[in-house]
Amino acid sequence: LVFIDGRVYLRRYWQFETELVAFFKERQHQELKLSKEQTKKAKQLLSEYFADTQQPDQQKLAAMNCLFGQLNIIIGGPGTGKTYTVTRILALLASLSDRPLQIKLAAPTGKAAQRLGEAIREAKQQLNLDLLLNDSIPDNAQTLHRLLGVIPNQLQFRHHADNPIEADVLLIDEVSMVDLPLMTRLCRAIKPETKLILLGDADQLPSVAAGSVLADLVNKPHPGYSETRVRDIHSLDPAFPTQLSTTANNHVTELLFSRRFDRVSGIGVLAQSVIQGEASRSLACFEEYNDIARLPSEKLETLLRQW
Repeated sequence: LVFIDGRVYLRRYWQFETELVAFFKERQHQELKLSKEQTKKAKQLLSEYFADTQQPDQQKLAAMNCLFGQLNIIIGGPGTGKTYTVTRILALLASLSDRPLQIKLAAPTGKAAQRLGEAIREAKQQLNLDLLLNDSIPDNAQTLHRLLGVIPNQLQFRHHADNPIEADVLLIDEVSMVDLPLMTRLCRAIKPETKLILLGDADQLPSVAAGSVLADLVNKPHPGYSETRVRDIHSLDPAFPTQLSTTANNHVTELLFSRRFDRVSGIGVLAQSVIQGEASRSLACFEEYNDIARLPSEKLETLLRQW
């Protein structure tokens, strides 16, 4: 056992957590710069890819932010367009690279991987990319276990620090499902030069096994960006509203606008009340809004039979 900061850990989980902290601390300081030609091309592509979205456009902000760091975490609730955004980011990265990029997509479960592939295929069709660019963005995702290479009857994977995953860009979806041991083993297998993009909803339930990695990696609400990162974002869009912060979270972008439901609708207010742990406010929502209904427990059995 490890006793530290008033907490008791099983040693292996303390080791996993310490290792992950070191990995993310190192990654978040790996900043990238664009050349003049890349800046010019990025401006043009951003205006094409994000031509008809709401303002201020958090999806465009996520795309701009992704160009300046090796670690990128994009969080957002249901319907905020995480996959829509990331397809455009992959198209941007592929267009700005001076060589073909090796891009890999993964998710924790088979169903999540299948959904990610389908969503990227759909988004690619909307973008009308040229043939070469279209082919450079994969639309087949795999599970994390397949990506890492399961060895039957062993805890270790084929890919690890001495045999890392070959990828220029690695995109992981549904990161809220990824537990602490799996995330640590994944990070061990990532090369220093690989750009890592993590997608997920930080307000979802934590993973089934130990750890709530995604929720622990982000501060909500987003505190803002450093002076350097604001300058970088303004080099692509001088008028974009950005918040300066001394506790900057440059590697995180939060998507706030949901296309499934409005934040001021009954379901939106109820969801926020539940997330914030406001029990009495949650119950009051059912009296105030018409788009949600509370089912009395005595009628539940009858309703279940009807459904």
